[in-house]
Amino acid sequence: MVDISQKGATLRFTLEEFDLQAIANLGGQYPARLLFTPGQDQGLLTLKLKQGEDPLRVAQQLVERYTALLPHS
Repeated sequence: MVDISQKGATLRFTLEEFDLQAIANLGGQYPARLLFTPGQDQGLLTLKLKQGEDPLRVAQQLVERYTALLPHS
């Protein structure tokens, strides 16, 4: 991930490289809250926060979960 930002109740994670299988599995952990938008050079994950969620804690948790889902080389 090259950037994490917040706008209102939305967290945005910019991915320089991404694994579609890991993203699909991650989406199952955040039903109806996580959107992936592939781009030509980068991918974008957008997560809608639930009311009362701590954005920093949720961002850290998502990064840890995504990293754990990546294939290890």
